Amino acid sequence: MSENKAAETTASEPPKKTEPPKTETKTFTQEDLDKIVGGVRTDVKTAYEKEIAKIKEEFEKERKLSSLKEEERAKVEKEMELKKLNDELAAVRRENALKGAEAELAKGGLSVSFAPLVLGKDAEETAKNIAALRKYVIVV
Repeated sequence: MSENKAAETTASEPPKKTEPPKTETKTFTQEDLDKIVGGVRTDVKTAYEKEIAKIKEEFEKERKLSSLKEEERAKVEKEMELKKLNDELAAVRRENALKGAEAELAKGGLSVSFAPLVLGKDAEETAKNIAALRKYVIVV
């Protein structure tokens, strides 16, 4: 008898329809599309302009070097390499100073996000800046 009840209930229920989930359809005006495409075009154009400027700069360097005598060319290349190395060294020193400032801030209970703000020309100036910051920030 229980089988009959189960059969009756399934037979009397209408079959369930599975509907695909409703998704919102976004519509854009031509003006909206122009703004989107224009923004992308501007970004791409800016990136290409930077790349072109870099290539032009490299080309000018090579052109100047090619016009020099061998001795002068070697001298200029050494100067360029020295400048590049000095720039890299300065970047490494700045990064190390930034890490040191972050460590000092953390040790004093201050947020490390202040590090770029307190970074000075040297460790002494950075320490003074951190001390000045402590006067104005309440450490919880």
